[in-house]
Amino acid sequence: MPEEKTESRGVLRRLARGMVKFYYPRLEISGGEKIPQQGPVLLCANHANSMVDPVLIGVTAGRPVRFMAKAPLFEMPVVGRVMHALGMVPAYRGMDDKSQVRRNLQSLDTGAEALMEGKALGIFPEGKTTDQAHLNKVRSGAARMAIKAYDEGTRGVQVIPLGINYERKEQFRSGVWIRVGDPIDIDDWVRRHDGDSRKAMRALTTELADNIRELMVHLDEPEWEPWLEDLEVLVPTVVDQGEVPAGSLRQRKRIADAINHFLAADREKAEVVAKEVKTYREAVNSAGLKVGSPVLEQSGLPAVFKVCATLFRLMLFSLPALLGSLWHIVPFIAVRFIARLLDQPGMVTVSTHRILVGLPLYLSWYAALGWLMFDQGFMKGAILGTLVFMPFAGVFALAFWRRARGAAVVLWHQLLISGRRGRLREIRQLRSGLQGLLAGLAKKFAEVDPRPEPEPRLRWRRRASDRAVFLSACLLVLAAVVLLWFGVFQPAGIVERERERRDERDLGIKVLEPSLRLKELLNTETGKGKLGGRLDADEEKLIQLIGEMAALERDAGALTLDKEKAEKANEAGWNWYQVQGNSDRVQELLRRFYHYREVLLFVFLRYERIANFNSEEVAADLHLLRAFLVEYTAGVMLFETSLKFVYAFNAENTRAKLNEGIKQWGIPPGFYNFVRDGLRSPENLGLFKEFESRYHASPIKDELGRVASYEQLQPVIGAAEKTIAEYAESSSQRVVRRAHDQIKEKSKEVVYQAQKAISSWIGDFKTIQVESAIKGSAGFEKLLQMMKPGDIILERRNYYGSNAFLPGYWPHAALYIGTAEDLRELGLTEESLRTGFGRDLVRANTFWQRYTSPDSEGHERKIIEAVSEGVIFSSMEHSIAEADSVAVFRPRVAADEIKAAIVRAFSYWDMPYDFEFDFTSTDKLVCTEVVFRAYGGGSGELDFPVEEIMGRPTMPAVNLVKKFRKERASAKPQLEFIAFLEAPDRKLHLLSKIMVLIEAFGLFMLALTVCRLTVRSIRIRLIVVTILVGMTVPAVFYYRKILPGEDGQAAPAVFKSSEELEGTLELKGLTWWNKLIREVATEE
Repeated sequence: MPEEKTESRGVLRRLARGMVKFYYPRLEISGGEKIPQQGPVLLCANHANSMVDPVLIGVTAGRPVRFMAKAPLFEMPVVGRVMHALGMVPAYRGMDDKSQVRRNLQSLDTGAEALMEGKALGIFPEGKTTDQAHLNKVRSGAARMAIKAYDEGTRGVQVIPLGINYERKEQFRSGVWIRVGDPIDIDDWVRRHDGDSRKAMRALTTELADNIRELMVHLDEPEWEPWLEDLEVLVPTVVDQGEVPAGSLRQRKRIADAINHFLAADREKAEVVAKEVKTYREAVNSAGLKVGSPVLEQSGLPAVFKVCATLFRLMLFSLPALLGSLWHIVPFIAVRFIARLLDQPGMVTVSTHRILVGLPLYLSWYAALGWLMFDQGFMKGAILGTLVFMPFAGVFALAFWRRARGAAVVLWHQLLISGRRGRLREIRQLRSGLQGLLAGLAKKFAEVDPRPEPEPRLRWRRRASDRAVFLSACLLVLAAVVLLWFGVFQPAGIVERERERRDERDLGIKVLEPSLRLKELLNTETGKGKLGGRLDADEEKLIQLIGEMAALERDAGALTLDKEKAEKANEAGWNWYQVQGNSDRVQELLRRFYHYREVLLFVFLRYERIANFNSEEVAADLHLLRAFLVEYTAGVMLFETSLKFVYAFNAENTRAKLNEGIKQWGIPPGFYNFVRDGLRSPENLGLFKEFESRYHASPIKDELGRVASYEQLQPVIGAAEKTIAEYAESSSQRVVRRAHDQIKEKSKEVVYQAQKAISSWIGDFKTIQVESAIKGSAGFEKLLQMMKPGDIILERRNYYGSNAFLPGYWPHAALYIGTAEDLRELGLTEESLRTGFGRDLVRANTFWQRYTSPDSEGHERKIIEAVSEGVIFSSMEHSIAEADSVAVFRPRVAADEIKAAIVRAFSYWDMPYDFEFDFTSTDKLVCTEVVFRAYGGGSGELDFPVEEIMGRPTMPAVNLVKKFRKERASAKPQLEFIAFLEAPDRKLHLLSKIMVLIEAFGLFMLALTVCRLTVRSIRIRLIVVTILVGMTVPAVFYYRKILPGEDGQAAPAVFKSSEELEGTLELKGLTWWNKLIREVATEE
């Protein structure tokens, strides 16, 4: 027997098979062991699904298989290459091209040669694809190749029939049942036909047709297919469809065989039944229903429960399904649209085109999203996790919308029939009689063809796939529950303030002056005098700006060099802007640029009406000529300096810094992006080109020498035009870059808002509601007397969700500023504190009233801290008294540094909270950042331990304790220990412990009972679930309210030593974990 040669095209085959198995995950193969793994094999199957059928045969064979396929496919650009790569052989059919029929014999010879080489060959003897449940005429090509190989001396050729049955071949994630028939040994077959090859070939063709019909869902008369679909619903199920992937297909196959049997054995009876089915179908359709509608099967309480359960599941999974849908809506629509353009009539090519189009489109989409996330600075783990998770989310969303569509149909049918109960009873009576008739026929058919025994349960691969989908669904549900909880139970502390709606005048931004009415001014001598004086002032201003902007450019270059040197000298994750002094330097450059840009813009807009004069009018009048020169000079200087500003500060962290709004100077947020987008604006570019062409053309060019300032302004204009030309972009580049930047910024904003929402909810969520023992205690009163303005406060509140996500035991820091009287003793007044707000008049005019007014409980505000609402003034009773642990440090710095720190801290009031915890940004502040920046931000006397966490420089509050421990034994420690006040651990009451056990046991029994009762009466299930829920719900609420102690009394808060404060460094954020550690330490 010839040995099969090893083929080198394994990767493409594995890819094709993987894609098809992903498209049809519920794949069952019956009799696959009948296919030999070596030697010549000819696989013959029905053909219903274009290029998917060959791949499925390859999956079934478990070895490389070459195929005969129609020749026109090989002429297609992409498909042809794939088919050649898969080793397919072209078949020339008369229906495709009659002139090529002779070449078909050559193709058959090529197929026979493959068998002679010991390879596996696949062929579809019908010669074409079909949508009908019917095997078309089987051609003789398969038998010719097998007999040809035998005649050429090849022995051991096996011809194996296959039946490929699709649940819904066009539907993604549907089922397939492949049945492998008994092999036909050609050696034995020829001997049985007396060695006559022609006779054996004709008989083999007939035998193949009969065997394939037996293996597939085949109707001898295809016009009966509508009855086949109805009978699938009406006939009792033979095989439990949950036991095997192809349960529904086994049912369909058996019904088709029964139709064929009764048409042959008792056609009159079959036609009577068909008439009854048709009558029932018409009755159902006339009521607006479908034959398979569940409302025809169930009624009463079970139907209500089923509808309610379906709606509950849909509501529960709606948010994760929406997430998966949004991720995939673009490629989904694109694939459906493109594939539909390629599809042939019917369903024979739908899945093929969806796979061929979908694979590159979805991979490109995932790559684009991954690149976008990488470009935005997402962590690599988050990018990888998202890309791995996305396919599961898409599959989940698709299954959800199918169920939702089915549920919508059921609800609609319920509404249609709700007011027609009599009609519904009539239809059910028809159904009951029809089902009795069909049950009798099924019993008769079972005598001829016994019902099959169920095959083994699902294979491990399907089980693993189901579990993976279930796990992804659980994760999606968890995310949906979090979002739903936030949307419904939004904490009061995260409501967005109306900062963006403040009037520009309140921010201190200058109001634009109206442009000069040049025509009116030129009509009188007085007007000409005013215009001349204005031009003199503006020319002098432009000449002065030339030197100042040159100095700005030099300073910007020096800053860039210093930044590059510092970043090279430090670690890779170190950010130059985490040092306050560096941040102040770049913001000072921004302030100067903003001022110069404002001056140039005002000058430019002042003379914008010069565009209403033609070139001849401008050249003839000296005032207009000067106005044109001033206008154009201001415009090109503005354009040039904006270009240099954008391209000189192109580093990611510098762009972020320049986009921060600086309210003290009236600079709005997003200013860098605003300038950049203005440079790409077609209107601005068009205006520049218009003025440039007039400037270089006669008669204006010829008359500019009359202007006295031209000699000084002309070099500036030339240099600016050269710079603009160097940075010029094509229109397509501008469009692409602008679209890229806008998508990036909008995406980042969406991500930040989601992060903000989730972080706010977690920060305000408390797992167990208990009152602090510090509040109202003697220790709290004593702590109040120990505090001084400038002290740094560390706080911890047990059982808050944010503790689990923040490093260390201490999650929060604040700054003690004292009362207004305390500040006056330091020499700080309202006026001295107001200086920190600069041009931000809204905050400057309201901060003192907010600070000096009592809180909602009448307590004085003595603390400034950053919480989810932003930077606020708080009272000791609200901030510290509600905590479970409080530590206080006093910086060892000069009194002037304390005063400066308090002034800076006041300037941060009412700024938003930084949910990215990024110390490089100053427009949003996290809690420890208020302390950090108040004391110089790394540029003052205090040295703060900033570290990189999740790619961002930040300083957890616990780092201040680490700093204290590290410097404690040094000669000059920078922090002085003042106090450590802590409430004692709460002990669980014995009854609480018992209720916890009951709750756990009840939840276990709930899950176990639901699983055990899935096939029992829904009433029993409802009763058991109600009892278990009744047991667990009170336990949950009781468990959340922890009793204060074994004796029911709360122990008072106590002061602890600095050594005990250092001991908190060994504790974690989770309160329960800390309790466990302490209990273990106590037992030891």
